[in-house]
Amino acid sequence: MNQQKRILALGFFDGVHIGHGALLSHCAQLAQKTGLSPAVFTFDQMPREFLTGRTIPLINTAAEREYLIRRYYGIEEVLIHPLSREFLSLHWETYVTHFLVKQLGAACLIAGFDHTFGAKGEGTADKLQVLCRELGIGCHIIPPVSLDDEPVSSTRIRTLMEAGDFDQAVALLGHPHVIQGTVAHGQSVGRTLGFPTVNLLPDTHSVRLPFGAYAAKITIDGVSHPAVTNVGTRPTFYDNGPVHLESFLLDFQGNLYGQAITLSLHKFLRPEHRFPTPQALQEEIRRNIQQAQQYFQT
Repeated sequence: MNQQKRILALGFFDGVHIGHGALLSHCAQLAQKTGLSPAVFTFDQMPREFLTGRTIPLINTAAEREYLIRRYYGIEEVLIHPLSREFLSLHWETYVTHFLVKQLGAACLIAGFDHTFGAKGEGTADKLQVLCRELGIGCHIIPPVSLDDEPVSSTRIRTLMEAGDFDQAVALLGHPHVIQGTVAHGQSVGRTLGFPTVNLLPDTHSVRLPFGAYAAKITIDGVSHPAVTNVGTRPTFYDNGPVHLESFLLDFQGNLYGQAITLSLHKFLRPEHRFPTPQALQEEIRRNIQQAQQYFQT
């Protein structure tokens, strides 16, 4: 039995949006009042995807979710549990009493109003409250958070991104959209134009971002650098090319190949389109650099 007593925030937290933020902030604040250890319990895969075998484009990877929870909500302990059919077949009461309470030392559980758990998703927020009272532990259920008279959800954010409304999606996230990865070799198109870029390989499991240019920041060894990032297929040079994620850093020069970086997309600047000449694209990139500089200055 784990003797460490925790406040456990429960959920999948895809995107770690402002609705999740209400839950995570409550967890951190309650931990300060009670002296319990704040922690998040989540899964490495979305249970619905695991059970159905149908791929669901996600906003963030498990590592990115952990980064966002730590970065924006100060919860240092993020417990990411690997899914298995055996684990998902646990009865909801067994999951709470034997796993969350006895094994993980939960003295208080925090969940969203629509949280379900246990075999066939039979555990609900109402059942959780009743069981926690019987077990003599705390339980806090967080009501829905709305923006523009609509509930904030990961599904809504994915829909906005896929429809091209990136800035509204970021408003629901409450933070820049984060992508982590290792810098890979590109095709030197940016260098040819006079704007050498760092390239990340897009995660094929992630939601498709609107193609175009973004004001961005890249964090290297804990230091953030402003950048202009292009997401797309580079139609000025290629027909039906693969999707690329390439960033021109405004205040950094050096070889980053093989380094792990965090890319934060702050604002959508313009959609991707084919330019008549490479020179016209150069002029547009210069304009995007000015836009990004002005954005970060203000």
